[in-house]
Amino acid sequence: MKSNLPPILVVDDEPNMRETVSQLLMDEGYLADTAESAEQALEMINELDGKYFMMITDGRLGGMSGYDLLKQVRGGGGQRFRLF
Repeated sequence: MKSNLPPILVVDDEPNMRETVSQLLMDEGYLADTAESAEQALEMINELDGKYFMMITDGRLGGMSGYDLLKQVRGGGGQRFRLF
């Protein structure tokens, strides 16, 4: 079944949390993509500019933090995320 709900990007370096959150979203009918790092998330965002409606990220990630990821995405121009 194809979802009419907008896609969401889930970013977390802990596999159990990442998969649990994405599965909960999919159970509610959302499309959910996952990234295990901020760097991977940036690559996905740049490849698919404008695709994601929202991003859910852990604040403390290995490498770049989730907070720095949000700053980069917000400063990037084209992509607009809802911030919660």
